[in-house]
Amino acid sequence: MQNSKLLKILQTLSDKEKKLFLKFVHSPFFNENEQICKFANYLLASAKHQKIKPYEEGETNYWEKSRVFAALYPDRKFDAKGDTDIRLLMSYLFRLLKKFLMYQSSFNNLIENKLAFAEELFKRNLGDFALTEMTEIENNLEQQKVRNHAFFQHKFLTQERKGWGKTLMGIRSAKNSSDYGAVLENLDIYYVLKKMDYYCIILNEKQIFVNNSATEMMQAILDFVKNTPHIFAIPAVQMYYYAIQLLQSKGNSEYATRFFDLLLTEKEKCSELDLRNLHTYARNYCIRRKNAGDHSVNNQLFNLYEAQLKLGILHGANGEIPVSTVKNIVTLGLQMQKSDWLETVFLPEQTPYILEEFRENTLNYCYAQISFEKKDYNKCLFFVKQNEKLDSFFDAGSRRLAVKSFYELQEYESALNDLHTFRKFLYTCNKKKLLPETTIRSNRSFCNFLERLVLVPDFQKMRLQKLKEEIAQAPLCLDKEWLLEKIGAK
Repeated sequence: MQNSKLLKILQTLSDKEKKLFLKFVHSPFFNENEQICKFANYLLASAKHQKIKPYEEGETNYWEKSRVFAALYPDRKFDAKGDTDIRLLMSYLFRLLKKFLMYQSSFNNLIENKLAFAEELFKRNLGDFALTEMTEIENNLEQQKVRNHAFFQHKFLTQERKGWGKTLMGIRSAKNSSDYGAVLENLDIYYVLKKMDYYCIILNEKQIFVNNSATEMMQAILDFVKNTPHIFAIPAVQMYYYAIQLLQSKGNSEYATRFFDLLLTEKEKCSELDLRNLHTYARNYCIRRKNAGDHSVNNQLFNLYEAQLKLGILHGANGEIPVSTVKNIVTLGLQMQKSDWLETVFLPEQTPYILEEFRENTLNYCYAQISFEKKDYNKCLFFVKQNEKLDSFFDAGSRRLAVKSFYELQEYESALNDLHTFRKFLYTCNKKKLLPETTIRSNRSFCNFLERLVLVPDFQKMRLQKLKEEIAQAPLCLDKEWLLEKIGAK
């Protein structure tokens, strides 16, 4: 029973939603079956005590069928008929839960509710009232600060249904014809914004995964918006236009500057979801440039992280901060000599927001990075050894830190042994597709170069110079600057 859709959804309800759902179930308009009311009362009252499986010996499963049946029918014995009765109650309550969630969703969408009401008025030959409602909707839209695809979709729907209603009322005039021009224009803007939104998602995913989604019309849409001044003047259109250019790896500084400026100056015109996505694209662009050796973006990237923390969009929908984001901020902070800020401010403040199952590993890895930066290599190795092998990205990073620490401690045999196991790990990751190909190649290059660095004697300056040139020219190699620094110290 506890694996049913009904109970899994019930466990996601907040306390406020549970109270509202009980009112919904007890309302005679939606339900007149008293037994369903009792069933809902029991399930929600026991929800706070109910545990997600597996159960240990001695623990109570409050949602076990026979226990629920005994609470609802104390004078009956649980048998096949009782099992059927519970199944029926679950089915009926599930239907009510679906209606409740749909009602909640529509209730929170003011514009679409008003549009549905106005449409109903038109159908009832109350066109004057409907037009008044439409005018209110238009006024509400104009007062909105957010001007994203949803805004233009609502403008399109409002004008479309207004024109449909006037036709239904038999009102025909030259003004009506001009209204359809506005309908089409808002449809165009909604369409291109939504298309560009999806193009950004696809292009962003292509940086990490193979994504063969069709983008044949993308260039045509980019050309259309660029050559249509009144559409390109819309801030949201510009933001997505520049985001697409950057996601296509066009490292044009003009595109980047304009995009970052718009993110700061036009943020009020974006929804929270828009801001999250656009900041993610900006952040990923900076990270790619940084990985390619362009450290001029460090300040831009750090400013982005600060802005996201202030806007409250760095954390996920449930309030958690992604592990990869913590790692990236720590790496960037160390490059900008902000180790004290990381150790005393950022990590202590963000620790509660890291998912508990990843928290210890994440903190061990981050403190290992900080210890390495502070040249406390034994402490770095201590933190690395605490890490469980739960995540391939963290595992690869931890292995690099360990090998580098052994090198710095001049424990070259340990470094070579770790390089050998590191290569085996990368082979497994490649075979099982646990890491992207570029990540594997970058780590392999690091292993190969470091092994050669360990094995080349200090006095063979020509071989060291050749190795230095190869590292400098390598398109994919992690910790390139550290390797070059170590060659220079030989």
